[in-house]
Amino acid sequence: MTKNELAVNPIEALTPLINATEKTLAAVEASEGMMKSLAVAHGIIEMRNAVSDETKMVLRILAGDPSGFQTDEKDDGSGRRYTPDEIANVCLHALMKGARLVGDEFQIIKGRLYLGKEYFVRMLGEVSGVSDVRVEVCRPEACGRSGKETLYAVAGYAFCKVDGKPVEVELTNGTGGDTRVVVSAFDSIDAAAGKARKRLAQMLYERVTGSAVTEDEGPSEALPVGLLNQTPDWELEFAGRPEPVPTYAQQFGDAKNADELRDVWKSVQDDHKAQRISARDVDALRRYSTWRFENDLSANEKDADK
Repeated sequence: MTKNELAVNPIEALTPLINATEKTLAAVEASEGMMKSLAVAHGIIEMRNAVSDETKMVLRILAGDPSGFQTDEKDDGSGRRYTPDEIANVCLHALMKGARLVGDEFQIIKGRLYLGKEYFVRMLGEVSGVSDVRVEVCRPEACGRSGKETLYAVAGYAFCKVDGKPVEVELTNGTGGDTRVVVSAFDSIDAAAGKARKRLAQMLYERVTGSAVTEDEGPSEALPVGLLNQTPDWELEFAGRPEPVPTYAQQFGDAKNADELRDVWKSVQDDHKAQRISARDVDALRRYSTWRFENDLSANEKDADK
């Protein structure tokens, strides 16, 4: 820690930002329709104005600290190092989501925000009537490779009580099929288990609250084991499902290259944010788009390059 960092009072440095955040979240909660967008825009400006050089210095200290939040910066100082402005920008995003700057509630990876298991568990605990939140996973099992990373299949469950009634998300490999999730990690069982815990906590949070979290397309990404090595049958997969899911399935199937596939996926995300498509359907479409890219389009592009 430098002399300048030692001279900073973290309480004085962070208080204006925390006050601005609380004011912004309250205003957004009280707003409806287009006024909510205006409240968000105004709040972001107020929060940015509350970030001083001393604030950035404190956020830089919290980055990578066990009591703060984690980043993908390397301990030995090699590789990418985030600037104070980059860290501050992601922290503002985290605060707008209701995350806390301490307690390992989020990570900065590839310059982006990723909410962690601790965030979802705490947010669940703050929902009225929720108690006994638990998230457990079994030992990850290696099941393949994705580039330089190992794929791990992970079983587990997330549980809580809502007004005394149990609510559970279970991922298992049993008589009803293989519902385990597959996560990628650089040959690290601990990292794979951590990603699976986060995914389970998020799934439980979405089930209890009825809301969908749209920020995480990264470390928590999880694919069902059953679709890793087989062609999805879309007539069966989407039988009885409402639009626009069958339409998107057709669009994914018609995509001729990775760019077209990404364009369709962006439309899915936009519909998800507008609540025109459920989180379950987004997961199903994510599985298919991943399968198409890895088993069809990427192979075609490689052949075209030869």
